[in-house]
Amino acid sequence: MTTKVVRRSPIAQRCISLAEVYNLRDIGGYPARDGRSVRWGQVFRADGLQRASEADRACIRALGIRTVIDLRSWDEVAAGHVSVVAIGAERFHHLPVLHSLDATLGPAAVTDSEQTLAETYRKMLEEGSLALALALRVMADPSSHPVVFHCAAGKDRTGVLAAVLLSILGVDDATVVEDYALSAPAVERMVRRLIAGAGNGAEVPVIPEWLLSAPAGAMRRTLEGLRHRHGSVEGYCLDSGVTAETLDTLRRLLLQS
Repeated sequence: MTTKVVRRSPIAQRCISLAEVYNLRDIGGYPARDGRSVRWGQVFRADGLQRASEADRACIRALGIRTVIDLRSWDEVAAGHVSVVAIGAERFHHLPVLHSLDATLGPAAVTDSEQTLAETYRKMLEEGSLALALALRVMADPSSHPVVFHCAAGKDRTGVLAAVLLSILGVDDATVVEDYALSAPAVERMVRRLIAGAGNGAEVPVIPEWLLSAPAGAMRRTLEGLRHRHGSVEGYCLDSGVTAETLDTLRRLLLQS
C-alpha cells in the first residue's frame, strides 16, 4: 500500500482560519537575504482578537501564544480587548500606534488609494515610532515568545509593524509587500460580516472604501519613503530609539538556517 503525502501550501500554513477573527496568520517561513528564513510559530499578526469566539480562543490557545501586543488606540481598547487568560497568554502590552483614529479615517473618497494609504502609513510610522520601537523590544525578549500583535483589521497598524520587523530580518521588499497584500481577502470577509450584521440591526462603522483595500503599491511606497527619510528601515528603527543590540537579538531569535 502506498501512502500519499499531502503537502500544505505556504498560504495554508500561514493563514489561520477562525470564525470571528479574520486576519490571523504566522509571519514565519519568509526567506531572508542571508540565506536563513523567519522561524515559524514565533510571531503572529492579527486583526481584533477581542472578537474571538470561544472556538476561536481554543484555536489561539493551541498556538501557545505567550504575549499579546495591542496596537489600537486607547478608545478602542477601552471598548474591548482580548483576555490574555482566555487565549492562554501571560502578558498584554498596549502600545497604541495612533492616539485617535479620527485623522486616519480621512476623506470618504480619494483618487489614488495607494498614495493615500502610503501617506497614512507614514503618519503611523512617525506618530507611532515609540510604540513600534517598544513592540520590537518586547519581541526581542525570548520570554515573550510566541507573540501576536494586532490592531482592528490587522492590515494597517499591524501591517506597518510587520513590514518593519520583516525588513530588519532581511526579508526583501517584494516579499514584505506580498505579506501585506494577504490582508485583502481577510478584509473583504470582514466587510461582508459587517454588512450581514447591519441586516440584523448591528451598528456598522463608517469606513472609507480606500481604507479597506490592501494594494501592493501602498506598502511599496511606504518602504521607499521610509528609506528616503531614514536611509534604511534599520535607520528608522535606530532613529526611533531601538538599539543595534535589540535588532541583532531579533535576528538571532527569529531567523533560522
